[in-house]
Amino acid sequence: NTSCSVRLNVDVGAGECDFVVTGGEDTKFGISDKDLDEAKSIIQKHKLNIIGIHAHIGSGFYEKDVFIAGIQGVLDRAKEFDTKLKFIDFGGGFGIRYSQDKPPIDIMDWGNAIRPMLDEFAKDKANDFHYRLEPGKFLVGESTCLITKVTMVKPERKTTFVGTDTGFNHLIRPALYGSIHEIINLSAHNDRSIKNNLTIVGNVCESGDIFAKNIALPDPVEGDILALLSAGGYGQSMSAIYQMRPAAVEAMIDGDSITITRPQKTFEELYNFIQ
Repeated sequence: NTSCSVRLNVDVGAGECDFVVTGGEDTKFGISDKDLDEAKSIIQKHKLNIIGIHAHIGSGFYEKDVFIAGIQGVLDRAKEFDTKLKFIDFGGGFGIRYSQDKPPIDIMDWGNAIRPMLDEFAKDKANDFHYRLEPGKFLVGESTCLITKVTMVKPERKTTFVGTDTGFNHLIRPALYGSIHEIINLSAHNDRSIKNNLTIVGNVCESGDIFAKNIALPDPVEGDILALLSAGGYGQSMSAIYQMRPAAVEAMIDGDSITITRPQKTFEELYNFIQ
């Protein structure tokens, strides 16, 4: 009578790019409908006590209808299992703003939309039954930005390359799967004209070390300070000591207070770390 939970693939997938979609027939996650009978047979054979159902459709979805479809899919399939469930975990993936002109999702509206479904499903459950959500990046994604200095401005035939003193070793998401992080020029003045067709690149010796292509910014010059927004959540955690390049210094800002939460490592510290 071992207690455990199962993860289902409810055939609904969504995310900010294909690499972070975790539901639907093209993903590796969860028990799909065609395998439900086999799963129930294994559960019965080993006398497993299923107390939880889990699903996750992807990271970074913005459409309420997709969210509702995912919730409904989980509830429909949960009925296939014993009524002794203690929880259903709907995962997370709520989209954050990677662009400041994009309105945030209305989380209260989304909650009100699914409440009748949740109340109906839970009405016959025991008092210890509950629902779970995993907000994850939604809580911290917009709280963090990566600050970098412009080290070169190099006009070419089709674009102007703007070099920086950071690289994909600090924020790999754009290079890894094309995520879009809005970039602003913190040093721009009111009289600075807008420059188009800019490609913002890092300082790593790889052609894929690109943060943004063909964007417009107040005309950048060497020494300007740029901010790559919404770098929280999977920014630092996906960074790496690549080619012995140190991790980015981290600072926490609280009003007028600035605290260094991760100082720069010396070469000796980096060397000892990788040994």
